[in-house]
Amino acid sequence: MSLIGHSVSPYIVYLSYFFLILVGLGVNILGRRRFGCEWNLQLGVKVSAILIGLFIFIFGAPINFFSDFMVAYYPAGRLVLENPYGLYNLNVVFVNIPIIALIFIPFSFVSPHFAIALLVIVTSLIAILSYRLLSSFSKVTGWKMLALFSLFSISGPLIYSFKEGNSTHFVLPLILIALLLLHRSQRVHPTFAMSISA
Repeated sequence: MSLIGHSVSPYIVYLSYFFLILVGLGVNILGRRRFGCEWNLQLGVKVSAILIGLFIFIFGAPINFFSDFMVAYYPAGRLVLENPYGLYNLNVVFVNIPIIALIFIPFSFVSPHFAIALLVIVTSLIAILSYRLLSSFSKVTGWKMLALFSLFSISGPLIYSFKEGNSTHFVLPLILIALLLLHRSQRVHPTFAMSISA
């Protein structure tokens, strides 16, 4: 985990991280034996998973929050309308095809701080949708649903994508929708969803 820019001792950070992991494991093991899958077990597991996820978000790499969004996607939303050729100059680190910049047009017409707040809301909704689609696809119940929630909440690559503010996690629900349609033996719609996500 990157600690640059944080005044906290690395030992405290790592000890805190492993403590949260142990608490999460303890809640999972002891709670399952005592409570089964009642609301108090669900609350304990979900809170501990969210705390670990927040810990990774705050102390993990990259150092700067929403750096991809601010240097690439935020300016790209305006440039795609005013000067599409400017998407690939040295001042804008935009590596996607131009059509991706269209998604970020609404963000580019508000202040950077408001755009980041809007991105956080959209990203959170995408995360919730992706989790619901994943749980629907896997058809898990009971403690397995809690395990899926925990794995989803502490997914390093997913948290990294959120913290960078890039477009990777926008693709996840499209892939999950395509998988759900494939599972239901649909032929046209999965191809369409996978084409969009590509």
